[in-house]
Amino acid sequence: MIANGVRTGRWLRVKDRLSQPSDATLYLPGHPPVVVRERGPRELAEIPRSEIRSLIDQLGLAATDSGVKRAVLGQLGFVRLTERTSDYLDECLRYSWTP
Repeated sequence: MIANGVRTGRWLRVKDRLSQPSDATLYLPGHPPVVVRERGPRELAEIPRSEIRSLIDQLGLAATDSGVKRAVLGQLGFVRLTERTSDYLDECLRYSWTP
């Protein structure tokens, strides 16, 4: 269903190196490819890497800043920096895409 929507142009896919369709960031033609949204009930791993990377950029943080992970967690309303959380944020810090 996702592949069909992308193939027919109903949705556009952010150009990145993620190969799993479930990891893809999709957006409607004529809309911005990535929008930083309120967290809502989502867990960290449910927030697309593209969205977290955009949040980091909006906050004016560099991937090398020592407090970048804590700043992102605080902005999203998370408290604990577990190993799993840290690993996902590392993926987000390495993530890149082109519009």
